[in-house]
Amino acid sequence: MIATKAASRKFAALSLLLIAWGSSPVFPQSPRAEIRDWLAEIQRAELKLGEKWSVSVKDMASGRIILDHRANQKLIPASNRKIIVFALAMELLGPEFSFTTELGVTGTFDRAGETLDGSVVLRGDGDPTLSSRYLDRKNPASILRGWIARLAGRGLRRVNGDLIIDASAFGDEQDSYPVAWDLSHRNHAYAPLPSALALNGNLLRVTVRPAQRVGSRNRVRLYPDGEGIAVIDMTETTSRSHEGLDAIFGVDGKTLFTKGRVGRRISSHVLQIPLPYPLAYVRDIVRDALRAEGIAITGRTVVLTDSRRDRRYGTLTTIAVHRSMALDELLTIMLRKSDNFLAEQIWRATAFYATGDGSTQSARRMEQRWLGAQGLAWIEPGHDASGLSRINRISSSELVALLEKLYGSPHRTRFLDSLPVSGRSGTLKGRAMGGAAGRIVAKTGTLSGVSALSGYIRDRQGRERWAFSLLANAPEETNGRLTTRQNQIMKNMMQLLDSGSFSTRAASPPVPVKRYRAGTKQRVGQGP
Repeated sequence: MIATKAASRKFAALSLLLIAWGSSPVFPQSPRAEIRDWLAEIQRAELKLGEKWSVSVKDMASGRIILDHRANQKLIPASNRKIIVFALAMELLGPEFSFTTELGVTGTFDRAGETLDGSVVLRGDGDPTLSSRYLDRKNPASILRGWIARLAGRGLRRVNGDLIIDASAFGDEQDSYPVAWDLSHRNHAYAPLPSALALNGNLLRVTVRPAQRVGSRNRVRLYPDGEGIAVIDMTETTSRSHEGLDAIFGVDGKTLFTKGRVGRRISSHVLQIPLPYPLAYVRDIVRDALRAEGIAITGRTVVLTDSRRDRRYGTLTTIAVHRSMALDELLTIMLRKSDNFLAEQIWRATAFYATGDGSTQSARRMEQRWLGAQGLAWIEPGHDASGLSRINRISSSELVALLEKLYGSPHRTRFLDSLPVSGRSGTLKGRAMGGAAGRIVAKTGTLSGVSALSGYIRDRQGRERWAFSLLANAPEETNGRLTTRQNQIMKNMMQLLDSGSFSTRAASPPVPVKRYRAGTKQRVGQGP
């Protein structure tokens, strides 16, 4: 009788659950079943929504491919391009490399030191750190002015020669919008132009402060400097909050139009926009500084953008120099924050020091040769470094192969330390992926209709076990749908790992086809 009552209670409880579910009992699926369901969902999305997926997951311990869905299909990688930039720069430049910007002179001084029979030269190799972000809020324009003041302090008053802005390291494409970029990125702060000489990341900060009276024009300030830029201010102060505030350069690239309304109660509103002609901007600041210090230039102001610069002037005597922080620190920032400007500057500088030419085409050729040396010659070199270009193509299997190379290289520790960590740091801080906090170390990539995630899955002991790449492209903006699918498969893959379906022995690093050179500060090929 007691057993019968107990059985009745169990049956009643089960019945209530069935009524609540409205169907037959649902038991947790196995990780393998969930992955099959995920793949079925992806296939439906490919057919109905036009999505394209390339998925590859590899067990680095056994060498087995755990998941393969169109792994050889080449798709837009977005910022996963930065993984290649990291590998290239670490091998060809070395982790201790630093960028150099210098002011110097050619020719000779007279006895009094007041006249220089030669030229004043400002030369750069793409240093991205002449910015308040790296200078403890110091205005980078003040550095250039300080250098000119140092010349004046030596008694210089006249230059029988030219003012030369030497940006030849990056070739002739500078001061123009990159042809590989979609026009939708233009005028956005995440897409400043790369150049061999750059101030404040080639971004102009526009600060609009409200006037004291409603309806009056506001006060507009430019940072690092307003030299060479004419401001047409069409903003006005309103009693309400700011509305439609915007700043845009005219077709001449020298006239800045500001428009919109700024609330009187707001202390200031700040906009950041890319400089359309960054080299001209630097030129105007230096020319103004010379004028302010009373140094007359009798010759021309010349901006050099070809690689034959040393034939234009003789030996350079350095007056002042700025050196950036070490390359490995910059690469960490690039990966964690997905910094587009750092990627572009580093990619071109790597080409310059490897070949003497830092143009886009030279960088692509350099990348192709390097990929071939790694045994990855079939990978197509990129058209930019940041991943903003929609003509870049790579497959998930190719990215996994590159990830294995990096894992077996001397730069493994730095690479892993630089990658965002799920639920904890960088661009993955807000993506725990269903309990995966700390278990995924990977690079994200996002464009409209593009989501990429490539990196490693760690086991419960914190060891990188699987290399993976998830590339997804869609014909239009998906409002996070692709990222949600990536999060789900990562959760499922970790369940599979933790279920013991595969051996959990520690992963042994693969032997690379070609070992990376140890990181020392050395210049490869031609340098300045």
